[in-house]
Amino acid sequence: MDEILFTHEARNRLLEGIRKLHDGVASTMGPNGRTVIICDEYGNPRITKDGVSVARSINFKDPVEQLGAVLIKEVAERTVDQAGDGTTTAIVLANAFIQNLKGFNSLEINKAFDIVIPRVIQHLKKNSRKLKREDIKYVASISANNDIQIGNIIQQAYNFSNVVKVEESNSLEDIIDEISGMKLDVSFLSKRFANTTRETCEFTNPHVLIIDGKLEDLMTLKTILTTLSNRSFL
Repeated sequence: MDEILFTHEARNRLLEGIRKLHDGVASTMGPNGRTVIICDEYGNPRITKDGVSVARSINFKDPVEQLGAVLIKEVAERTVDQAGDGTTTAIVLANAFIQNLKGFNSLEINKAFDIVIPRVIQHLKKNSRKLKREDIKYVASISANNDIQIGNIIQQAYNFSNVVKVEESNSLEDIIDEISGMKLDVSFLSKRFANTTRETCEFTNPHVLIIDGKLEDLMTLKTILTTLSNRSFL
């Protein structure tokens, strides 16, 4: 049976979900923030201090508390989409605003925000400076708990390319692997596609389709595959 709540009971349970999620994420705030251990669906531990990752992993059995958590998660998601960082700060600020709204008219607060926010943005733009490419190491070092060695490595990577991928290493060393073009871990499914003498796999005028997303159903590619199978097109 559906549960319907009103006034103080509904508000208090929503606030409890927001507070719990805030408490779980707030400890990771800033370059000196603490790390959090979270488990994936298979029970494997993951150590991180990324606020949005921690927020995504927190769920509650109470549906009303979960609704409050979802509201505050949206703050983190929008922040990471628009700014790429500052998710923990956004959650801390949102929780502070929400927890202290008692006795205030929400409509008046929204009107005040409409006036204050443009002024804050204007002030930040006035007092900010544009980062140079060589400043990447400082930003990266802060994200890596003030580890300047990691910052320098990330700086080197971005000096080579604007596309950087981070993977776990099988050794204790931090390594930069520069790749020109695109590299596929698996280039063919059968050895019959390869020249076994030269140990190469060669294609003549291949048609390459790159998809930015998850391919769950081949039927979505039916039109493309049908066109490519037409010999007159080839």
